[in-house]
Amino acid sequence: IVIADIRAANDVVSPYLRLGDAGGIDSGATDYAFHYSRASEGNAAYAADISGGAAQITLDNVIGNAAGEGFGAVLWLHRPGDGNAEPIISGTVATITHNHELEGGQIVARRRAVITLDRVQFLLSGGNITSGRLTVFGVKHG
Repeated sequence: IVIADIRAANDVVSPYLRLGDAGGIDSGATDYAFHYSRASEGNAAYAADISGGAAQITLDNVIGNAAGEGFGAVLWLHRPGDGNAEPIISGTVATITHNHELEGGQIVARRRAVITLDRVQFLLSGGNITSGRLTVFGVKHG
């Protein structure tokens, strides 16, 4: 799953990811668990966000919407859509924040139930997505 060149209509919003099946996108209050570690060009310390139960996977803290600011990610789904394990995601994210600083890191996440996954939703915590791309690639197993 490649999320590229995302521009937000609103400033200081978080990018979210949700998964779903034939019943729709899952957004229950405890459907997802994640750990996101990040570093910033303006701070030598590392930070992290975690949740053992959330309505979405939070991919970063604060996307900016001024010129040059935005978001991107490369995420791996570690099972086929009809797999036997809970859907697991890992990957990297990068943001030019609302303070116009580079920030990025790694994420691991899961949908906290076994589902026949057939859809992915990318959204922001507020407002619309002005522009960008979401591409889902398949990997053929031999």
